Amino acid sequence: MKKLVALFILVSASIFVAFTLLPEKKVVFIDVGHGGKDTGASYEGVSEKDINLKVAEKLVKLNTDKHLEIVLNRTSDAFITLEERVAKMKALSPDLMVSLHSNLSQNLSFQGIELYYPNKDNDNTADDLALHFEQSLGADYAVRAVNQANFFVLKNAPCPAVMLEMGFLSNEKDRAVLTTESGQEKMALGILKSLKTQL
Repeated sequence: MKKLVALFILVSASIFVAFTLLPEKKVVFIDVGHGGKDTGASYEGVSEKDINLKVAEKLVKLNTDKHLEIVLNRTSDAFITLEERVAKMKALSPDLMVSLHSNLSQNLSFQGIELYYPNKDNDNTADDLALHFEQSLGADYAVRAVNQANFFVLKNAPCPAVMLEMGFLSNEKDRAVLTTESGQEKMALGILKSLKTQL
């Protein structure tokens, strides 16, 4: 009888340890910029809202990590106010937030990605997140800027947050990346790589 009790305790302890050692699932909220009547940047018939959604959809499709859940704030061409975006984010209570955008400039030579993080006192987590994105994406893309910003979705995020401008629609090379399946997939894989350095 004592042996059975001891065996039961041992098995129970093993199961408890196994479950406690399982990696915790992390949730990443993707703020898909613009949508609906808000087209965002537009150049030669290409709308930012569409590019942002296509890259976001590929993020979900390419994610094979069962410990990483990616949630999009829109999965169609829908208009969402800034307040609604923040409300959805806070309701989900994610571990990280990434806001996806595409850039535009009258200077057609402007090229590369830009990263923005919130200006919050005594909080270096968002700064660290932006730095990891810079390091991961910088291997494949020119990084034009990494700056603090008070964009509404950033300053109201309940978690570490970063805004990624994925390139300039007005630049021929960037546009070639952002408007092709292969380019969008490469961008999505780069973002996934950046996320996994934080999880």
